[in-house]
Amino acid sequence: MAARVALNTIKEYIQSLFQSNNTTTASVIDLSANLSQRVRGILKINPEMLPVQASLYPLVTCYIDSKDIKGGDIATNQLNSKRRATVNIGVVGAVFNQNCTNYEEHPSNEDINYLMENVELILRTDHNLASSVT
Repeated sequence: MAARVALNTIKEYIQSLFQSNNTTTASVIDLSANLSQRVRGILKINPEMLPVQASLYPLVTCYIDSKDIKGGDIATNQLNSKRRATVNIGVVGAVFNQNCTNYEEHPSNEDINYLMENVELILRTDHNLASSVT
């Protein structure tokens, strides 16, 4: 019987992983560490759908970027054939800071760098997402 990969479950696990690491008391790695303000949104939607609304930022979102399917063998029907899918999940961090006082530097630059590093550290703590991906 054909099986369906629970893509939404994978996204929900990533979302949960970031949410549990966005508190200084409960996490070893704080998602908001060194940012000028705490991460407000942890979403699972395509970043192209995000409105530019200051109250949402900083945020992290994960989404299915692409799914590449390849046939694995010859079978008598589609139900019994084996396929391999490579799923690319995008994780995007975004910051929004309106308080620019100097044209030579912007506080958002430091914030996005810290956010990127924090996201990477958190994902490295659970690289196979509780054995749901290989």
